Amino acid sequence: MPIPALNTRLRATLRRWMPGPDWEGVIVGALIGLAVGALALAYMVPITWLEHKTQALGMSGEAGFAMMLAAPIVGALGSGLIFALIASPIQAHGIGQIIWAVNRLQSRIPASLGIKQWIGSTCTIGSGGSAGPEGPIVSVGAAVGSQVAHFLRVDTMQRTTLLGCGAAAGLAAVFNAPLTGVFFVLEVLLRDFSLRMMAPIVVASVMGAATAQALRASNEPIFGVGPSQFDGFFFELDEIPSMVILGVVVGLCGGWFVRMLEQSARLFARLKVPALVRPAVGALLLAGLGWLWCTAHDSHAFPPFFGNGYSTISAWCSSERTEIRDGQEAWPIVRMLTLLLAAKAVATCLTIGSGACGGLFAPSLVLGAVSGALCGVFLNAYTPLPDVNPVLCAVIGMAAFVAGGSHAPLTGVMLAYEITRNYSVMLPLLMVTVLSTLFSRLVSTHSVYTGEIDRLGLKLGSSIDMSVLRRVRVGDLFVQEAHPISRHATVAELLLNAERTGDWDCIVVDTDGRYVGMVAAPDLRAAFAYREAAPLLYVHELMREQQPLRGDDTLDIAFEAFSATDAQSLPIVDRRSNIPRGLISRQQVMKAYQKALAQA
Repeated sequence: MPIPALNTRLRATLRRWMPGPDWEGVIVGALIGLAVGALALAYMVPITWLEHKTQALGMSGEAGFAMMLAAPIVGALGSGLIFALIASPIQAHGIGQIIWAVNRLQSRIPASLGIKQWIGSTCTIGSGGSAGPEGPIVSVGAAVGSQVAHFLRVDTMQRTTLLGCGAAAGLAAVFNAPLTGVFFVLEVLLRDFSLRMMAPIVVASVMGAATAQALRASNEPIFGVGPSQFDGFFFELDEIPSMVILGVVVGLCGGWFVRMLEQSARLFARLKVPALVRPAVGALLLAGLGWLWCTAHDSHAFPPFFGNGYSTISAWCSSERTEIRDGQEAWPIVRMLTLLLAAKAVATCLTIGSGACGGLFAPSLVLGAVSGALCGVFLNAYTPLPDVNPVLCAVIGMAAFVAGGSHAPLTGVMLAYEITRNYSVMLPLLMVTVLSTLFSRLVSTHSVYTGEIDRLGLKLGSSIDMSVLRRVRVGDLFVQEAHPISRHATVAELLLNAERTGDWDCIVVDTDGRYVGMVAAPDLRAAFAYREAAPLLYVHELMREQQPLRGDDTLDIAFEAFSATDAQSLPIVDRRSNIPRGLISRQQVMKAYQKALAQA
């Protein structure tokens, strides 16, 4: 059976058995969740295998140690080669590609993008590059959702929903965290919390996580942190100062990390080498950083800032270092965590900034865990504040760093909650993630995902778009002087008035000077073709009864008014007297919207 006929029959069958129109998206989303959940596990298998092989090299003698340090270079060359062979119509990288596709390509993602992300990230992460698997699997899932939408020939809104279904299912399957998958997609990728968008994505995320759990035959919490680890925890008022400090410190670290990434990307872009070689240059510098670390620690072990860093997080979160109170005893840990924080940040900038394929979610988790643990140990050993649990600080730090770096506090909260599965941590968690987001935005107005696409010209809106439009009044904008003309004047007088004043959108008034309509520029220019008849025509014969704007109207009303006309300017009149105050242009409204959006 030809594919178009199969497609038509499939959709007809689905609709026949649907109790309502919204159910089609829910059922298709569930099927996408099943498929992407299985794909996510298949994606993780070679990465995990390669990481274990690379880690084992370091303990097999000097030759193996050298091969371990050289592995990221080989992986980067492979990643660069894949990117050179498989072209992409999207200029951005990683999650930025998905955001760009949603906002500029009607959510159309080619299957080749998913293949490229799969193979490229496997080369990068499996060989020890400092990146995570979450971003690539989100891209793979989004590509699957987009291709399913293409097969079903749905409209743009449904295509965006199915793209989100695949992305959420991929993240949920890798992290065993369906809520995190949902909020990451709604808060970061789509910026849309409407019920029609949310319902299929929730179902897909749950199905992705459930499929992964079934295939793993395990429901163990990630990083070895379970609900029992914080049994008996009670958040007290005297702990608020410590949590405030934690939020501020992690937020500032997250903001500076975003700026480091942006600067590293600019530096690598200036290198006079082919784009496919740049990841290898970054990997060479990463290998040098690994050699310095191993030499300083007299060890051939896999550097803790190589790879996705999951083992580093698990090692700290399962530790029992909660009783350190003495400054001298704490100093070696403080020094080690500080060095690890700096090394991981630099390693990630070398890997991702050079153009290698990989995600930023896992590095953000490592940086958050390390900065949170560092803050916890420091507070206990060097301040008179009440003692805090450094492991709790590490877990909350992960959520706060993700929230600050991605400007997505809800995603961070859900992440930590699903890691701990303990509601008792929710109060400090909410406080720290919100503070982290606020302080991160003080340092960097962009998130780890939006800086590149902003430079490419995409100014992102969000669920706050309507509130931005309703915040700015038309009367606050610059109003151009208008030169009204009487409705009883001839068109010849109107043309002379337009030539003299330059007003091609002309306001028309009655004998009392009150607004009655306008003559738009297209109609006025048409009158030039029949100028010999102009003395015989009257202005009211060309006039449009255009609804005017008032000074207290907001931008959303102005947008609606401009969308209903081809005029480039609209009149602003006094609400009481209906006397014209002037003209406001379409360009002014757009500039005001962009300015307000940038400040939101």
